[in-house]
Amino acid sequence: MARRAAVLLSLCIGSSLLSAQTVQPGAQPALQFEVASIRPHQSTGNDPSNRKVLPGGRFVATATTVRTLIRIAFGTDDNRMSGAPKWIDDELFDIDGVTVNRTEVTTPQQFQELLLSLLVERFQFKFHKEQKEGPVYWFEVDRPGNTGPGLRVSGRSRWQI
Repeated sequence: MARRAAVLLSLCIGSSLLSAQTVQPGAQPALQFEVASIRPHQSTGNDPSNRKVLPGGRFVATATTVRTLIRIAFGTDDNRMSGAPKWIDDELFDIDGVTVNRTEVTTPQQFQELLLSLLVERFQFKFHKEQKEGPVYWFEVDRPGNTGPGLRVSGRSRWQI
């Protein structure tokens, strides 16, 4: 086990301010929504969470938590986020939005910018990044081209949401 610096994302949403935290104002992302409807999800039981980027710069999400949006916007894991109010895990939202000028979302980075702009504008999301010591693990190949016994290359794309 090696110990390395890891980035921790500290969060502040709406009026739930974090004590003793300095929040850096983030630069406004280039890709933004022209219009976005955000409504509490009306649950009918065990509704699946779903997010889709559609043609014409449209984004539709159902039964989605704010934590999920943050996780996607920063490409991070839950264990690297701290300081958020409990409701970001408990409340589900349905979102329907269209980008300015119906600009197509063609890359994961654009999608992340778009979600960050939504979080900042509509949820008054603020954050800062800090480094903390923690365990970091990585795999190294024994020989180039040899993944080792029991390991295989994944066909899964990081663009999945």
